Amino acid sequence: MTQFSYAITDRFSATQKSWLRGLLRFSYYAHGIDQEDPATWYKDPPTFGYLLNLLKYPDEKISSSKNKEFLRLLDNITMSTRIAVENRMIAILEHPAFSGKNNIDLENLIKEPHRIVLKPLNTIDLQFLAADTILRQIFAYLVSKGHIQANETENKFRLFIVIDEVKILTGYRGNINDPYHILNRFATEARKFGLGLILASQVLGHFGRDIRSNSATKLILKTMD
Repeated sequence: MTQFSYAITDRFSATQKSWLRGLLRFSYYAHGIDQEDPATWYKDPPTFGYLLNLLKYPDEKISSSKNKEFLRLLDNITMSTRIAVENRMIAILEHPAFSGKNNIDLENLIKEPHRIVLKPLNTIDLQFLAADTILRQIFAYLVSKGHIQANETENKFRLFIVIDEVKILTGYRGNINDPYHILNRFATEARKFGLGLILASQVLGHFGRDIRSNSATKLILKTMD
């Protein structure tokens, strides 16, 4: 929900957030995944394609489930809210970057050098969501590997990430000092999991407080201001 709220420039109202949150929860319910049952966490998760279909035809899918919680959600939402959320989400959910079947292989991404180009995603909203999603996946992957044990036989870095145009992630939306912003989590937590980070932007204000205070090296070129 936070990622969608940050990514979509046209902000959600509280009622719209409630509806979208309910649809996300139903998506996992429909795929047999229960937050309280770890045995279900290994099932295939819902896709953006499924969520888009659910946004368009919620009555058909939710009614057939006969789940009282979601039936009540469906009864209490207005058609105007449903349409407003669909209109905000459709540009993201229909984009090939989020509806294709080529998943990112994190093992391969970390094993070999890669350059991920966001320019073909022709809006800041899409670029933000793609970058934020990939970085959060990488962070979770590194955490799952545990703390790095730097010694003579093991490098203290598992991965270096270089991000140009940091403003895509921090300059247009949200609070850049939010401790749960992915770049701030990288700056404060990821070093012990073997992450090295190089960030570039034209304006110092694109970097949050945690990034500035945890950066070992700062290179500042002469600018007009």
